[in-house]
Amino acid sequence: MSTHECILIGADLSEMDQQLMRAARLLLPIWQTEKIYLLHVMPDFTVPKEAGTDFHKRFAPDQPVDEKVKNGLEKTAKDVFGTVVDNVSVDVREGKPYQKLLHWMEVKNASMLIVGHKSSNHGSGITARRVARNVAADVLFVPETSRKGIERIVVPIDFSENSARAVMAALHWKRHNPSTGIDLVYFIDMPPSDYYIGAARDTGLRAVLKDSARGAYQRFMAEFELDDREVQMHFVDNAYSNVALHIDEFAKEKGADMIVIGAQGHSAFERFLFGSVTEKLVEQNREQFMWVVR
Repeated sequence: MSTHECILIGADLSEMDQQLMRAARLLLPIWQTEKIYLLHVMPDFTVPKEAGTDFHKRFAPDQPVDEKVKNGLEKTAKDVFGTVVDNVSVDVREGKPYQKLLHWMEVKNASMLIVGHKSSNHGSGITARRVARNVAADVLFVPETSRKGIERIVVPIDFSENSARAVMAALHWKRHNPSTGIDLVYFIDMPPSDYYIGAARDTGLRAVLKDSARGAYQRFMAEFELDDREVQMHFVDNAYSNVALHIDEFAKEKGADMIVIGAQGHSAFERFLFGSVTEKLVEQNREQFMWVVR
């Protein structure tokens, strides 16, 4: 689950590429990674059928573009990884970036994808929401703002098996980096105000719901054999009826460097539940690393 022998990094030839590689290097010790693939997908520029010899003489580059791109990425990879990982390879392909990304994740049998989380995708079609929804592997979204390390992790939970995997991933990181703080957070859905009767609003009903959540948390930790001594648990009212917004605010409040969240599967019903929260969160949060665990 937290071991990724093969990871794929989506490169776009921007300054972000080096940042993605640095992020990968930061996390390599806990992943036991043996193979790294760097993939860049070039647009398919089709030469007009009627183009003659003169066209090719005038516009053909001295060095094939894909070869030049590959050489550049290989140099960057060497500068960043050095000898930390022996097996780093670069693939440059033509086609539609999003489709090729999914295809090569399967071809390479990669269990982790690392992509940049920019304010704009510049028309590539590789949006955070699409990636979170359709990549059948763990995904690490790297923000444009550089971070030197991971000192605090926030893990939103819903007491499901998916969120248990996210907690396990965070704990796995902490075992390699003992000083890392982990905050688990559960958002309590409060009934609409019309359901409250008198003083029960601020006392009885809220207390009952919080006690119920605490009981669910204890059963959750016991069921998945998780150690609550290594984490801090928080219960927060879902005042906005928008869990993704709450997670974003909570992570900023705690000064988190990374959010680890468990994603649901690929059925429509699963995406409707916690999966939709994941999609909304990766779309709006661009300040922390986001590790989507499957």
